[in-house]
Amino acid sequence: MKTRFTPDEFMLMLTELSARLHKSGRFVEFVLFGGGALSLYYGSREQTKDLDVAFQAELTDQIGELVRTIGHQFHADSDWLNRKGAFFLTQSMQDEALDFLSLPGLRVKVLRPEALLALKIASARIFTDTPDLDDLRFLLHHLEIRDVDAALAIAREQLPELRTGLQAASVVALEAALRDE
Repeated sequence: MKTRFTPDEFMLMLTELSARLHKSGRFVEFVLFGGGALSLYYGSREQTKDLDVAFQAELTDQIGELVRTIGHQFHADSDWLNRKGAFFLTQSMQDEALDFLSLPGLRVKVLRPEALLALKIASARIFTDTPDLDDLRFLLHHLEIRDVDAALAIAREQLPELRTGLQAASVVALEAALRDE
């Protein structure tokens, strides 16, 4: 079983999902975020372990078997396409997502970099997962952010619940990422 995939490999998997959806007369739209978005759309990662997506919960049963079958075909985990982190996304993040891929049976949008930055800051996984710190550095550079206050302002705008405060680990990680720029 493979644990990490290149953007090209994930594109093959998405193309296969599209073909199977189209053949069965179904259409699915989802929003890509996390490491998958950074890898496939923004080109910041050479590999990632899965694709984090947001789509209507009722679609899970409709496409779950297809996702598992394609995972098996490509030697991936059965949750190579998953909704685990979708509850963190706000409706406005999803509404403002950028068009990425349009195929028969499948449309994929991707979160804007400001939304991805807010999610990385809010996750506070930055010290336990090295790719998260690299992702944070990439997003800060991509958005031309040079100070912690500017990054926090974007995070609070994207995730209004953060207005009450952030975990200290996120602030420390931002300082470290900016110091490395």
